[in-house]
Amino acid sequence: MCPQEISPRQRRLRAAIVLALPLLAVADLGAILWARSRPSLSSVPSQALRDAFSASYRAGDLVVASPPSLATPALSLLGSALPQNAFTFADPSRFERALELSLGGPRSRDLSGWKQADEKRVGPVRLRTWVNPKPLPSRFDLVASLQPNDVRVTHGPSPSAGQPCSFSSSNETDLPPSSPLPWSPRARFSCGKDPAAFVGAVALEDRRGILRRCIWIASGSDTVRVTWPRVPAGTLLRTAAIVAAPLAPNPNAELRVIVNSALVAQRQIHASNTFEPVDIAVSALSAGGELSIELEQRSGALLPICVEATLR
Repeated sequence: MCPQEISPRQRRLRAAIVLALPLLAVADLGAILWARSRPSLSSVPSQALRDAFSASYRAGDLVVASPPSLATPALSLLGSALPQNAFTFADPSRFERALELSLGGPRSRDLSGWKQADEKRVGPVRLRTWVNPKPLPSRFDLVASLQPNDVRVTHGPSPSAGQPCSFSSSNETDLPPSSPLPWSPRARFSCGKDPAAFVGAVALEDRRGILRRCIWIASGSDTVRVTWPRVPAGTLLRTAAIVAAPLAPNPNAELRVIVNSALVAQRQIHASNTFEPVDIAVSALSAGGELSIELEQRSGALLPICVEATLR
């Protein structure tokens, strides 16, 4: 069965909610979400759900919710029971355990192949515990390490791309209506005058309704390079990339992976609407070193690409 397409308005609304999660009181956020989503959520006994979640949750668990159309409002029901550093909207392959909030239907597609260890019923919500039989532990999360002390971000004409992008953590900036994000995140590296020309951690939804935290990379017609100068040892880089918005009539870009100044992989991106993981061998990082992700725009117009990446 074909997945239900998500309208641009719905995507912007969910992106706005995800961007707001660290900034708003969860109770207020829950009220907003209830008002804008299905009435059935109002029948969930929130405190009982929070108590059950707290009893099952372990530090390091992945937290998911299904169906995708209710994932964000369902997670908001957890309130302060969901730790600020909890893992949500992440590639599930690296986790040993997951807690799922299900409001009907089959398991989350993120947990395909996992084994169910427990299930509790809290009103209309089923709280399930899942175990991953073959986890692929992550050594370094590039999205989580997008901080000024951990990364260098530059842009400019290829191949140098040597002009620094300025870091800001003050105010959001409104983005064009055609963008899947209503505004930029506060913490971002600005790479030009266009408000959408920045590098920053966001959460975007693909056409299947799956949300992922990823690195928004855009700088008009320039090349953008994001460099982590000190990454731990690893041999496999798992990446997934989508075209963030149809801001260019003919999407065309090249994504390159550079390890210790040597090109190890390149990928043409013409159009992609789903987060499909691609594994890249990076044996040159077996002892650690410098890792760069470089995006060269070839459309002649702004083409944001959102990249999820972890080092294994």
